[in-house]
Amino acid sequence: MRIHYSGPDVVVTSELFVRCVPWETFTIRDLRNVGVTRDDADRSNAATFAGAGAVLAAGALIYSVAGLWLTLAMVGLAALPVALFGVLRRRPQRLVLRAEYRGVAVELFSSADAQVFNQVKRALLRAMENGLPAPWAA
Repeated sequence: MRIHYSGPDVVVTSELFVRCVPWETFTIRDLRNVGVTRDDADRSNAATFAGAGAVLAAGALIYSVAGLWLTLAMVGLAALPVALFGVLRRRPQRLVLRAEYRGVAVELFSSADAQVFNQVKRALLRAMENGLPAPWAA
């Protein structure tokens, strides 16, 4: 059995794809429809939207009391930290390796580290290609 990739989360051999957390083993020859998706769930940031709503509400209140120019100045000053918080708080986008295993959709591996993710993906691709019969053997 040849090892294509060995890391703390995943081991890919010529016959098995082993995910360590949670522990699960997949036989390479039973994997179908392997693909990559991006997990955008980390992109939504409720705190940023709440902060932006608070800035708009404060702007409306200031406008009713102080006028347009003071409102624009205050909202501009208040919007800067909200925008910085939203940008700095964003997490890296997670890449997800999905497949169909014996008729069930499964998530094989996910990572925000593109380099590690691509190493695992290439290892799985090599393992799947090595398991294919030679074209002339048909």
